[in-house]
Amino acid sequence: MVNSARINQNLRGLKFVRLAVFMILASFSFTLSAFSQNITVSGKVTDAQTGEALPGVNVVLKGTTQGTITSIDGAYSITVPAENSVISYSYVGYTTQEIPVDGKTEINIELKTESTLMNEIVVVGYGTAKRQDLTGSIATVSSAEINKIPITNAAEAIKGRLPGVNITTTDGSPDAEVVIRVRGGGSVTQDNSPLFVVDGFIVSSIRDIPPSDISSITVLKDAASTAIYGAQAANGVILVTTKNPTAGKTVVSYNGYAQFKTFPQERKYQVLDPYDFVMMQYEYAILRSESDLSNFERYFGKYDDLELYKYKKPTDWQNELFGQTQVSQSHNLSISGGTEKTRIRLSLTNNNDDGIMVNNGYTRNAINFKLDHN
Repeated sequence: MVNSARINQNLRGLKFVRLAVFMILASFSFTLSAFSQNITVSGKVTDAQTGEALPGVNVVLKGTTQGTITSIDGAYSITVPAENSVISYSYVGYTTQEIPVDGKTEINIELKTESTLMNEIVVVGYGTAKRQDLTGSIATVSSAEINKIPITNAAEAIKGRLPGVNITTTDGSPDAEVVIRVRGGGSVTQDNSPLFVVDGFIVSSIRDIPPSDISSITVLKDAASTAIYGAQAANGVILVTTKNPTAGKTVVSYNGYAQFKTFPQERKYQVLDPYDFVMMQYEYAILRSESDLSNFERYFGKYDDLELYKYKKPTDWQNELFGQTQVSQSHNLSISGGTEKTRIRLSLTNNNDDGIMVNNGYTRNAINFKLDHN
């Protein structure tokens, strides 16, 4: 009897253990299933100002390439993990938004427009204005763009960067005159150069202004600029604003570069060696006349002696003129600072631009000093 009771008690204990293990495994399986569960998130994307639906908005699960775009009525639907998911909403001209899912199945978004370009301040000749308030044709290049390119001429800073403005050089020399045309030429016999205004002063050229001292370059392209400067602005106006001193701690900054210049081999002409050149002249003289052959022998010798030209060292005048590798460098050191009442800025610039042609280059030293006192 005792042994039978003990056996029954052990069986009941074993059943209890099996039941406990089964419940633990079932709970763990449920946890894994819940952790890996996906949900479908849907909603609508609209303009925050007008409330209109935005079609073609990119709806992407952050950190992946999984995504979709909104339909013509701004609706979307995307399947994402239920936990730790973030959906990114992006559209051209609007600020990108990132929204955590947190188990939500419906997310409606209002995108706000980006107003950075519309609020940009530009120089208009008689002061400054917001770009969104302008009605004339104006193009601007800032100092941030100018500082990215190694140039020594302010006119080169706007080459290929402003629509409607054509920049050409008279020759290949580093100090060659730069020709600027706004909207093309308007006269056959008169000067077509635009009006140059630097910090409010009319100047004849901007080629001597160090690019590192420029804050912005603005081009007034339409006829409305004649209302400010008169008939002399008929060919357009180029406004150059140099950097102003700022109040605060004294700041010392340096900007410079060095570059190597060499003649590109693909631009070289293939020329004859001395022997081939002489043989060409000989055959040409035979075809012309006896007198030409006699003149040839007077300068180059008899036909039997032409073999000697095979041993004559040739001279490639292209290498003699353009074969040197030159180094061009620019250095700018500026000091700025002061108080709210008195501010100063001193800038020293040294340019040494050597051309690939022998004895072709220039050296320029410029000093720019500004003092603002209230």
